[in-house]
Amino acid sequence: FLYLFNNILFVIFLLNIQFFILWLAIFFTYPITRNLKITITQNAKNKISKFKDLKKVAITWSYWKSTIKEFLSQIFENKFSVIKTPKNQNTPLWISDLILKKMDNTFEYFFCEMWAYKQWEIEELWGIVNHKYWFLTWIGNQHLSLFWSQSNIILWKTEIAKKIFENNWVLYVNWDNFFCRKAEFQKWLNIIFYWLDSVVNSVFSEILDFSEKWMTFIFNYKWEKYKFFVDMIWKHNISNLTWVLAFAFDQWMDYEEIKKSLKILKTPEKNLE
Repeated sequence: FLYLFNNILFVIFLLNIQFFILWLAIFFTYPITRNLKITITQNAKNKISKFKDLKKVAITWSYWKSTIKEFLSQIFENKFSVIKTPKNQNTPLWISDLILKKMDNTFEYFFCEMWAYKQWEIEELWGIVNHKYWFLTWIGNQHLSLFWSQSNIILWKTEIAKKIFENNWVLYVNWDNFFCRKAEFQKWLNIIFYWLDSVVNSVFSEILDFSEKWMTFIFNYKWEKYKFFVDMIWKHNISNLTWVLAFAFDQWMDYEEIKKSLKILKTPEKNLE
């Protein structure tokens, strides 16, 4: 018993030493890594600010960020030069790295997926990229452990909305989502509320039919109706396409161009396909 007890004490001692060494390493390297992050993000901010004609689109909130980004890029890359954040790389350092390594003045649109795991993170990312167009997708109870409460999730994930209003930017928001409606966006301008199967807001879609491989739906926007076909299923895909199409029409894309793009549109790989 004494032999076992001594070995247990020795293991605890070693674990404590390892923890202490790890803590020291973090303590002394944190200022270096923090300064490095500030330098990288500032360089990215300086570089992207030079591209005055670049149209920058932010996609954020809890769900479907990557799907919206992929839908946008697939439709727009048939007509424009597009750059997007790859996969789910949506942190300040990932986005800054993309800007520094691949961004140049040949691109016309930048579709940027952005995370928001705590207060002020969206504002930090906005400070780097300075988007004019915003897509706010869907708020759920994801990251509840990080935000402590559902009310905090709503508050901190919508904190950028005031800046959107102050700077006369354009916001596309999912009004199908109950928590988005609780954020009280109605008092602000330049907002496109989109719904699925609803006639009371800015833009909506009506699913008509699913036969063989095509889902058929009617897209309603600015008192006009457009018929589209997509090779995908599930209602949420049409919901996500609704505001993507609204943005495409707002950017003066032609109906036939969009229709052609939708026929070859794919959901993100290893995601919702």
